[in-house]
Amino acid sequence: MSPIEHLWDVLRQRVYTKDPAPANVAQLAVALLNEWRAIPRATICYYASKYDLYLICVINPNNDIGYYAIKCPPPLRNRDFVTQRSWLETGSEYYIINHSVNHENCPPRKGFIRGISFFTGYYIVRLANNSCQMTYVSQSDPKGKLPSWAMNKLTHIMAPKVISRVYKACKKYHSWKSKHNPHFKPWLNAEQMMSNLPRFNPENIKAMKLSLSSESLLEDGELNEEDVNDDDL
Repeated sequence: MSPIEHLWDVLRQRVYTKDPAPANVAQLAVALLNEWRAIPRATICYYASKYDLYLICVINPNNDIGYYAIKCPPPLRNRDFVTQRSWLETGSEYYIINHSVNHENCPPRKGFIRGISFFTGYYIVRLANNSCQMTYVSQSDPKGKLPSWAMNKLTHIMAPKVISRVYKACKKYHSWKSKHNPHFKPWLNAEQMMSNLPRFNPENIKAMKLSLSSESLLEDGELNEEDVNDDDL
């Protein structure tokens, strides 16, 4: 089942086991709403982990810990990352930076190689005429056993594509956001950030494992440069 299907199943069990059971449609609607609100955050976060991008916990209004995955073209294996993200607005400048952490609630997933972000960041400066300048930097280790040509290809192709995709997403953002929970902007409203995510527990953070696991040493087959299409990265 998909994550939302799992949550519907949890909700259905909670409603069906109520005593007394809802006697009509109106009572059923009230029961569904009350039970949905009563589902523990930990349960929602557990099933949300099936998504390729989600937040694990909030540290403070300007820091959180999250997970994201990257789909790689075959024969490369998919990568994923768990990072602490921080952001700051100074009025005319914006900073977004992250680095990897080892959160026990997000262990390595089957089919993914857990990469490491030593430092990744965006620096955005407001310019005249409703424009801006964005600088993107990243020092990361995708782990696995990649040949030098693959690393060079990733270095020269991925960063420009990141900037291009951010630019395209920004142009469509206002239209998209107007239809998707338009008032939910936790990066601007601290109360939304602190009330809608699990709180950070320092005991969940463990020492980083920088060595390669035996599983990480292999891609999904022999890796040849001609087999990797630049458009797939």
